[in-house]
Amino acid sequence: MAYPSPPSGSGPSLVELLRGLETRGELRTRIMGRLVAQINTRINALAQRIPSSNNAAPSSAGLHIQCVIRHDWKGVKAAADAGINANPIDPNILAILYNQKAQRCISLEKFWSAMEAADAGIAENPTDPNKRAMLYNLKSHACNQLNEYRDAKDAAEAGINANPTDRSTLEELHCQKACTCISLEEYWSAIEAADAGIDANPIDPNILAILYNQKAYACNSLEDFWGESRSAKAAAEAGIDANPADRNILAMLYNQKAYACNQLNEYRDAKDAAEAGIYANPNNPNIIAKLYANKACACISREEYWSAIEAADAGFDANPTDQNILAMLYNAKSTNPNTFAKFYANKAQVCNVLKKYCDAKAAAEAGIAANPSDQNILAMLYDRKAHACNTLKKYRDAKAAAEAGIAASPSTDPNTLAKLYKQKAYAFYYLKEYRDAKAATEIGIAANSANPNTLAELYKLKAYACNAIREYRDAKAATEAGIAANPTNPNTLTELYIQKAYACYRLKEYHDAKAAAEEGIAVNPNDPNKRVMLYSQKAYACYRLKEYCDAKAAAKAGLKINPEYNELNDLLRELQARQAGEKAAAHSNVGVGQKRNREDEPVPGAAFTDEEMAQPPSKSARHS
Repeated sequence: MAYPSPPSGSGPSLVELLRGLETRGELRTRIMGRLVAQINTRINALAQRIPSSNNAAPSSAGLHIQCVIRHDWKGVKAAADAGINANPIDPNILAILYNQKAQRCISLEKFWSAMEAADAGIAENPTDPNKRAMLYNLKSHACNQLNEYRDAKDAAEAGINANPTDRSTLEELHCQKACTCISLEEYWSAIEAADAGIDANPIDPNILAILYNQKAYACNSLEDFWGESRSAKAAAEAGIDANPADRNILAMLYNQKAYACNQLNEYRDAKDAAEAGIYANPNNPNIIAKLYANKACACISREEYWSAIEAADAGFDANPTDQNILAMLYNAKSTNPNTFAKFYANKAQVCNVLKKYCDAKAAAEAGIAANPSDQNILAMLYDRKAHACNTLKKYRDAKAAAEAGIAASPSTDPNTLAKLYKQKAYAFYYLKEYRDAKAATEIGIAANSANPNTLAELYKLKAYACNAIREYRDAKAATEAGIAANPTNPNTLTELYIQKAYACYRLKEYHDAKAAAEEGIAVNPNDPNKRVMLYSQKAYACYRLKEYCDAKAAAKAGLKINPEYNELNDLLRELQARQAGEKAAAHSNVGVGQKRNREDEPVPGAAFTDEEMAQPPSKSARHS
């Protein structure tokens, strides 16, 4: 969304899809709120001078003023109608009354009536350019609300061409034109209108900030993202420096800056800008949600995954009413199920990285429920669900998820297919369905994944299964193939050596068993359970080779890591007894021989791994 690159997968990235821009309706309402306050003051003052023009007007003007004071908009409209019906001769007074009527129709959301009133006032041809400009301003606003953007733009331009001397009216007309051009996707014209309004040097910091916000919006909307993102960032910063009192305007400016910084790959600045906008405490839920969406984008690009999830969730909690903003939070422009599903696939990945497996499972299920038509995304969701279920020891659920993903997985994507068979094999193994586990690994290997870690893990799982069903020669071959795949994951490489040493020991190839254990130790795994297991394998292989000194040294090295490791303690006692000459033969035949036969099934030395996700906690397992 050119969004910073999402964690994985194809499709639109998060930055492309973020349009951190205020809704046009919000902007128009804000401009008109300012306009209404100013027009009220002017109209009330001018209405008091009506008696000099027509004998019937004074009572209407008095009624009008009372209604304004009471905020009785229907009464104001009625008073304006009464004044109009009095047929004042002065066109400027008629313009004032039509102006007030149009304004009150807008307050009552009667936009067609407002447009008609503004047109009627313009038709009176008032000589005062300010009154004529205000009527065009109201017409432009009403047309915008009716989505008559071309008429709204024409009205705003006519108001500007009226050359009003009142700076506030001129600023508001430029705001209306810029807003309308944005609605028409005429972004260069919007930038020109905003610049013209800025050049008018508005006194009101809120109006100045709105103009800068419109300029930033238009710059961010242009396709030449790099160059115009710089201009958008500069415009947003200028608007912030205007120090608007309206917290919603300030928040929108920070939102524009955050979006531009994400486009420029300035993720630290993007995150800071989004947080500053949130701190401004806007009361508009859509603005709040957009700020959190931009923060989430920046956090993903900075690999601050949990912060990204928290930001997205906070955006949802703001309860935005704009469906497009909800779609931003779902990493999408619209309610396309593929984009919803992709968001959940990314969330599931992040949760797996952070070992939040229940959350990962829930996210994957939510993505599956979105029913994406993209089979790659669907297969990815099932893979991440299976991973979470396997780690949670819900092996039947993992198996079902893997099988569903395999059914959905395109044959053209060998990496996804291999990972799904890997998850299926893992589930089969812990369900003690060893032959099915072996078969699943062989199909996964045949998928020919280009990822060396995925391929090595499949060979590792095949070795687990073959050792479990006493097919030691196949287990040894599988470990050698896995090692030859050159995995970059040290945990996977260590486990391959553990399984190879076990298979060689069972085949009575004690030299090979010792060598495999030593190579595993040289990998220097950071899991103490794996290290002690390798020392145990070396010690027992040395014992079988009658290399008693080496066996004793390996046993002591393993016990330094885990003094409670029973097999090493038993072996060390036997070696000490042999050294002392006490019942060496009995200990050799019964102590070691029986120990080595009491557990025929290997247990994996580490949990399942995935190069795209953090590893689940390792499972300690005794090597017999």
